[in-house]
Parts: sequence; structure tokens; C-alpha cells
Amino acid sequence: MNTDSVDKDAPSPIDLNGKSRRRRGFGKPWNQLRHGDLTRDSTFATGVELLVVTVSLISFYLLARSIGKSSYGEFGAVYAVVAPLVTLIAVGPSLSALQGGLRLGSDRTSAVGQALGAHLMMFVPAVLVATAVLVPATTFPVLPLLALIVAELGGSGLLSVVGVSLQLSVGIRGKLAVQAMAALGRLSLIVGLASIGHLRVQTYFLGLCFMNFCCLGVGAWSLRRHSRQMRPLRPKGIFLRTSIGLAVSLFFLGLQSDFDKFLLVAFGRAEEAGGYTAAYRIVSIAIVPVAALIGTTQHRLMNAPDRRGVISLVLRYSKLAGAYSVCATMGIAIVAPFVDDLLGKEYSDVPRNMLLLCPMVIARSLNAFPLNGLLAFDVIWHRTMLIISTALISIVLYLLLIPTNGVVGAAIATTITELLMSTGAWLLLLHHYRRHEPKHRHRRKDTSD
Repeated sequence: MNTDSVDKDAPSPIDLNGKSRRRRGFGKPWNQLRHGDLTRDSTFATGVELLVVTVSLISFYLLARSIGKSSYGEFGAVYAVVAPLVTLIAVGPSLSALQGGLRLGSDRTSAVGQALGAHLMMFVPAVLVATAVLVPATTFPVLPLLALIVAELGGSGLLSVVGVSLQLSVGIRGKLAVQAMAALGRLSLIVGLASIGHLRVQTYFLGLCFMNFCCLGVGAWSLRRHSRQMRPLRPKGIFLRTSIGLAVSLFFLGLQSDFDKFLLVAFGRAEEAGGYTAAYRIVSIAIVPVAALIGTTQHRLMNAPDRRGVISLVLRYSKLAGAYSVCATMGIAIVAPFVDDLLGKEYSDVPRNMLLLCPMVIARSLNAFPLNGLLAFDVIWHRTMLIISTALISIVLYLLLIPTNGVVGAAIATTITELLMSTGAWLLLLHHYRRHEPKHRHRRKDTSD
């Protein structure tokens, strides 16, 4: 039996009297970071997440100064379309493979093969959709724009499947190594182009396509070294149902997060979109430790001994993330006034936009773990419907508020929908826990009699 994914920090099984036998270091949320693999994995994951965000910030800084605020706004609009499509055709199937593969006794090779097959089936339609939407909406040349679309939907998408396969083969550090390699590749590309004075939209997009597929080749070679066979399989059965649910929910999460940037450009506010996208990139740094904790605790939730164990873990991780998010929000408020000195007068609206986006940090820290708890409960479709509902509400709010209020309307709509997501996730988690608990208590009573 594979014991790599056994939760060393999960609560002990509940005894017949309903009392939990505590393990060392589980009583308080911060004690979970004192023992075991969680500390090492979280530290490594945080480092990789910081690397990714740092590369994103360096890219923003160099691109913004090279192509101007208006073009950078269009750049944000491009990723507002491409990023949700990547989650739909690659991240969703990969997460489905990961969810199934983390459970003990699962067929991991089949799960990865079905994830690869699902991605390859949806790749061409996704490229066509992205091209049809972005070519008329932006002023970028068609060939470099198509290169970027293929780089992200093809190169980055396949790399996510490779990363999940490595995580199932050698642990989460394999996946994190792939992410770090991709981030360093982007950093080398953009710094190299800037150093020779050729950092333009055309050269960056074409270079990114080449760089992503180079990283994909290295990842595939590493995967082969660890004897993980990867061949595309037709998605079917429970994998297909789970993959659809996760992919659709992630797609709508992407729309909720990024569609405001696309609409700002579509409504003729490209310069405002540039300042708003810049603030969003900076504020995203604050969410890095939470994102790292989410990634390193997922297998613990999936292998909790029972539903009470899942609830216990979700509460403890949420307390830790919530306490951190309050401190992070205060840090953003302190740092914001000094940002325009670094970016220049053209981006003088970034500090105000950072303050507008502060509530997002707290809301996202509170909704991530109950959403993962629903995955541990195998409540895929209710979770998906919650995400779709809040995403549709966000789109309606964006359409109502952005034309008249610009970035202020976008920030207000973002805050409202993130809070709705948090509230709905907690209510759903508690609802499905309480539905199960009466049966559990009844069985326990019969056993004691």
C-alpha cells in the first residue's frame, strides 16, 4: 500500500463515546506547522509561489514600462480570457486526476492518462474560441497573439498535467519543481529581451511560446525518469463526471477573478485596466502563503478519517489563513502609498486600487478551505453550482458597475462576490456535514447498546 499521502497531521479516529484522541501538535492551528512534512512542504510551496509572483511582478514592471499603460491593460485582458480556458481544458482534468490519485489504492496511471486525453480533446476548440474573442478586442498583431494563446493553452496546459503526474509519482515537490522551472524560464526570457532592448509584445509572445514548450520537454523527460507512463486515454466514468464538475467550476472561478479586466478594456478603459491589473498583481503577493497552504494540505483533507475529521481540519486551516489575511491586509495598507514611487507617475492610481482590493485577500483566505472540504466530501456538483452562481452574479455586477464606476465598480463587485463565495461554501460544508451526522450518531448509539 502506498503511504506517501497518509495524513500525518490529521485527527485520530473518533472513538465510540464520540471523543477524539488528539495527536501531538493538533490542538491549535499554528501547532500544525510545527511538526511533520507539512512544515517542509508548506515552506517549499511558499517559496515557489513567491518565485512565481516575483516573476509576474518583474514581468509587469518591465512590460509596463516598455509597452505603456494602455497596452498593458490589453495584456491583462488577454489573460482574462486565456487563464479561464487553461483551467477548463487542463487544470480541471489535472485536479480530477489528483483528487482520485491521492486516495489510497487508486489507479494513478489511468487517472493521469485520462487527464491528458481530456486536455488534448479540448485544446483546438479552446484555441479557436480564444482567437475569435481576442483578435477583434485587442490591437495586438495576430501572429504573436496566436503564439501566446498556443503557449498558454498548449505548453502551460500540458505542463500542468505533467506536474500532477510528478506529484503522484514523487510527491508535491515534483510538481513544485515544474512550476519553478516554468517561472524561471519566463524570467530568463523577459530579462534577456529587456537587456538587449527588444522587449515588445511581438518578441515576448513568440519567445514565451518557445520557452513553454522547452519547459514541457524537460518536464516530460523528468517524468520518464520516474517511470510514470503517460499516454492519452478517453475520459470516462467517475473521472469524466468529476473532471467536468471541477473544470467548469474552475472556469467560472477564472471568469469571476479576471473578467473585470477584460470588460474594462472592452468598455474603452484600457488605461484604467492597466493600473487595476498592476494593483491586482501586487495584492496577489499577499495570497501566496495561503495558496501554498492550500496546495500542501489538500491530501490531508482527502484522507481524513471521517467527515468530522474534514470539518476539524477545515476549521483549523481557515483560522490560520484568516489570522494571516488580516495581518496581510494591514501590510498592504501600509505599503500602498509607496508603490507609485517605484512605478512612476503613469501608475499613480495603483495605490488607491490596492486599497480597494484589500478585502479580497481576507475573503479568498476564508473560502478556499471549505471549498476543498466539499471536494473531500465528494460534493462536486453542489460546489460547482455555487461557483457558477457567484460567477454569474459577478458578471452581472461587472456589467452594471464598470461602465459608470470603472475600477471602483470592479473592486466593489469583486468584494461582494468573494464574500458570497465564502458564505455559500461554509453553509454548504456545514449542511452536508449535518446531513451525515445524524446517521453517524445513530450507528454509534446502536454499537454502544
